[in-house]
Amino acid sequence: MRTSHGALLLVVAMVMAMLSTGICNAPAPAPGKEEFPPEYRCSKVLYSSGCNDKTLTTCENKCFNQLKGDGLCIRGACQCSYMCKPPPGDI
Repeated sequence: MRTSHGALLLVVAMVMAMLSTGICNAPAPAPGKEEFPPEYRCSKVLYSSGCNDKTLTTCENKCFNQLKGDGLCIRGACQCSYMCKPPPGDI
């Protein structure tokens, strides 16, 4: 085996070891947690009454369909949290 093949095999083995230990794996955001800072998120009340545990699915669906956001029932109102300003691109 040539030296370059041996070095390549060593690099592949090291990458595989790092992936299996989780060193290179970024943790997934917890459910309900935004992956972007709050300054890129907006909130809008879609309707001000009639939102409860029984109608939560309706609130979630309307929010996603209208604003691609996450709907929650808060004090009877359907509040939609959505991305309103794109975050800065990677430099």
